[in-house]
Amino acid sequence: MSKTKRIICSVLTGLCLLLCLYVAIEVIVAHNNRRPPAFFSLSVSYVPTNSMEDTIMAGDYILFTKADFASVNVGDIIIYRSESGQSAGSFIVHRVIEKYEDYLVTKGDNNPLVDSENITKEMVMGKFICVVNALNIFSNVNPNLVFVILVFIFLIIIFLQAIGIFLQYQKEKLAEQKKQEAAKRLEELKKEILEEELAKIKEKKK
Repeated sequence: MSKTKRIICSVLTGLCLLLCLYVAIEVIVAHNNRRPPAFFSLSVSYVPTNSMEDTIMAGDYILFTKADFASVNVGDIIIYRSESGQSAGSFIVHRVIEKYEDYLVTKGDNNPLVDSENITKEMVMGKFICVVNALNIFSNVNPNLVFVILVFIFLIIIFLQAIGIFLQYQKEKLAEQKKQEAAKRLEELKKEILEEELAKIKEKKK
């Protein structure tokens, strides 16, 4: 492998390692702060209820993007943090049915009544993008267990990346040593040949 290719591979491996480390740290921090993890303004969240069926089913994992109050329009499905009642502190995924200057009125598609609290600017977390079908295999799994599984997976990836970097370093180091040894041996052979030739010349002069 050429030196340029080795450098490119090392850089890409390092970037992949940093990305995995960033993901693992973000997942841990988000879990401790009781918020969905965010990756480059995108987040994944679990929906435990059927309030948004048939658009979002109970047990679905959804992808949403960070959004502010000004970007939200009537008809959008938003994610907000509830501040009152039994759901205080929880993340709610409901549709905006009315928008006013300082607050939104939301409602679950499958609910008969609108939400009891007005959604202020500070409560808006983001806008729904789509259901992440690939994560539906975890639908019947406790979200906390999913968190542990994801962290474990990313830690394994980080470990494997670190091992890969170490092995690549050892391989390059060994190759360099062999190259130096070959060059040294070549010099020794040249010296031996030169000494033999000089010895032959001296013999002829006698």
